[in-house]
Amino acid sequence: LEELAIVRDDSLEEWELDKALPRLPNLRKLILTGSHYCPDEETLTGYLKSCPLIDWIDFSHSGVHDDVLICIAQHCPRLRVMIMWSTQQVTDEGILAVARACPQLVSLNVSHVERGITDAGMEAVKALCPKLRARQVHDRWLGEEVHVY
Repeated sequence: LEELAIVRDDSLEEWELDKALPRLPNLRKLILTGSHYCPDEETLTGYLKSCPLIDWIDFSHSGVHDDVLICIAQHCPRLRVMIMWSTQQVTDEGILAVARACPQLVSLNVSHVERGITDAGMEAVKALCPKLRARQVHDRWLGEEVHVY
């Protein structure tokens, strides 16, 4: 399995979601959206360590925060696409950790993350990721729009 999408609804308990995250060494695309729930750092670290090929992460509408982004930076060096749409606890610190560790990043969406991401932070991301062609912040695209599949 190369792609796993879990769109959590309110009927799924947090502990059930943690058990549902199987160890998939060939996983390339991880989508965990639809709730302000986020796996704890220990669970996520174990999961990301077991999936070294991940190059696409979408944690939109989740409880992701900077510690999770630092975990992603430590364990997902192949990351090319990161979507953090409407994740209100993400700041420049977390985004910059990913940018420093993932120079292959070509697309970044942090739209509707209005409090923690600054223009200066996004300029630093651009400098750290020379392949970055699309970044969306506050509903405006900065750079050439690309679609990565």
